[in-house]
Amino acid sequence: RRLCKSVNATALPNMVPPTAEETGHCSMVQLEEVGDTTVVSFRQERDESAMSTIIIRGSTDNIMDDIERAIDDGVNSVKVLSRDQRCLPGAAATEIELAKQLMTFGEQIPGMEQYAIRKFAEAFEVFPKILAENTGLKANEVLAKMYTAHQDKETGMKA
Repeated sequence: RRLCKSVNATALPNMVPPTAEETGHCSMVQLEEVGDTTVVSFRQERDESAMSTIIIRGSTDNIMDDIERAIDDGVNSVKVLSRDQRCLPGAAATEIELAKQLMTFGEQIPGMEQYAIRKFAEAFEVFPKILAENTGLKANEVLAKMYTAHQDKETGMKA
């Protein structure tokens, strides 16, 4: 079933010649050696490929079980996050975008309230500063790069 899914083929329950729609397509089939085991590798050279294979090796069964569990947890996390549209970007990207939007909003408000809005926006800059300092980076440089990335129309967040 996995092979059929990866090459876009249909599994046939009986021994009849397959039609052109049922055969599927694969870019490359080759024999590879993984350690001391020879395996048949099916590769799809396209972006929308639905399957991936992760080959793991370990010295003991306990290590293999731990690695398998970690990979399974990671794959399931990506599945859940990609299906849920409420997911936000991390690494303080959301906070920088909020600060940028609040600064823009604050500039449009007349009177003393604009200073309160500006200070509230500056408070959102604390999160990326702390993250940068904890990783040993210069906080001001990181803030400047993040604001630049959010101003860029190609890579920045869309409001």
